[in-house]
Order: sequence, then C-alpha cells, then structure tokens
Amino acid sequence: MSPGSLVFHPFRLDIDNQEFWRGDHAIALRPKTFAFLLYLSRHPRRLVTKRELLTNLWADVSVSDDLLRSYIREIRAALGDDARTPRYLATVARRGYKFLPEVVTSPPEEHRPSSVPPPGALAVDGRPASTARSTRPPIKVGVLHSLTGMMSASETPVVDATLFAIEEVNRNGGVRGRPIEAYVADGQSDERVFAREAERLIAENGVATLFGCWTSASRKTVRDVVESRDGLLFYPVQFEGMEQSPNIVYTGAAPNRQILPCRPVDIRILAQQAILPGRLRHRVFLGGERDDPRRGSDPRGRNCG
Repeated sequence: MSPGSLVFHPFRLDIDNQEFWRGDHAIALRPKTFAFLLYLSRHPRRLVTKRELLTNLWADVSVSDDLLRSYIREIRAALGDDARTPRYLATVARRGYKFLPEVVTSPPEEHRPSSVPPPGALAVDGRPASTARSTRPPIKVGVLHSLTGMMSASETPVVDATLFAIEEVNRNGGVRGRPIEAYVADGQSDERVFAREAERLIAENGVATLFGCWTSASRKTVRDVVESRDGLLFYPVQFEGMEQSPNIVYTGAAPNRQILPCRPVDIRILAQQAILPGRLRHRVFLGGERDDPRRGSDPRGRNCG
C-alpha cells in the first residue's frame, strides 16, 4: 500500500496519484467525483452538510443540489452501494450525507516533491487554490445540462468542464475584476424541462448568460426563452445548421464544416461506381438531427469528421 492513501475495505483512495482502487482493480472516476469522495472519506461517520460540500468543493461557484445528487449517484455506482440499504454512503434527508465505513489513513509520506499545482488543482480539502475574493458584484451565468436521464452520460462531463473553466477564470481575477457566479440546473434529458429551467435561471436567479443544451430539441426550446428574455446561450456541440439566432453563440461545427467538405469526393467516387449505359444512377443521403457528424465518411471508409 503506497503512502498517501485512505482505505475502507475493500477500497483504497490513492491521494498521491488521484486513483480509486478496489483491490487490484482501478475504478475510473472523474476528477471532481474523486475530490467529492475524498472529502467524504476524510470526514467519516459524521454529517457532512450540503453547504459544507458546496463551500469546499465549489468555492467560487454556486451549485444547486441537483449537481450534488448526480455526484452521489456516481459515487454509489462506483462503490456498488444502495441508497435504500447503504453500506458506505447514507443520505441525511434535506441536510447532507454521512460516510459510514471506518477509514484508515496510511502513514504520511516523509518527503513529497514540491511542484507548482496545475491550473484548477485542488487543495487538501478539495477547495480550489483561490485568491482573495472580489468585493465587486458577480456576473451570474447559468449552466444548463442533463444531470439525469439518457443524456446525462454525455452532458455531465460538460458541466464539470464548464465549472472548471469558471473556477480558473475566478482564480485569475474574474472578468474585469468581477467574479463569475454559476448556477447549475438539470435539464433531465427533456426539452420541456430545459425551457422551464432556462426561464427560472433567467427570471429568478438573474443570470445574464446560459451555457448549455446538447440535443437540438433542447436548444430550440431554450432559444425561444433567451430570445424572449434577450438572454444569451452558448451552445457547445455540433449541430445540423439551418438556424441562426442573435441570442445564441454556436460554438460547434455545422455540416458545412464537417460533412460538406467530403461531398465532392463522395460524388466523384459514386459517379465512377454508378455509371450505367448512358445514365447515372441517383443516390440520396439520409440522416437525422442526432446523427453524429464524426461518422460522416466517404465511400472508401475515410473519416471526414
């Protein structure tokens, strides 16, 4: 067992290498999920309130309970735990969580090589290596993605990346001296919920900008909200194009940047293969809004995404 580890049978948290083990089997965890589990395991057998978690893991970001629940679900899945009959992690209704097993700390390492932590590195308790807080009013933004439902596997990592970027900006003085304050909401993989949550973030939380959506269906419902409220949406993924809104920043590629560059190659090769006596056989390409542009390839199998 290497120094710098926390052990609760049969699991081990390797703090030095940021790894989670069950015996000799490594269990993959996202960095923030690892920090979440690390904080709980450092405070076993006592109530860890939601406010305590938010303060220590998201020091520069306002995070909703929806996001906490998504991390708890991921941790329980990694532990093989059951919320109804917990062996490792119990929920204390409306208050927080309690880490149940006894945790053994391995002997501390005598010498740790000093190094400058990378951007976004966490201090001992998971708190960002933050500078002094600004006294100027914050810039409020909303982070609206699916934390539950079928799209959560794709969208939850985008939430992590967005919050990581916001924390990094705040550590470097914010935007013109003003910190960014983020409010996270769960779209629940339902475009109707996306529209409702977008309305709430703008009307109740007073956010100026939204970072969110994944599917085109969710984007289109949120588009109606930001246009009516004169808000701004940063949309992070590729989409089908044929849409333009002054209230949306489309950061992903449209077909003319991914698929269309391949079409001259497609047409030339298909023409060579499909010529009949005096006629050219017609071919049609079909697809839907959820088709991944990375799958677009020419007839010889070369990926054009």
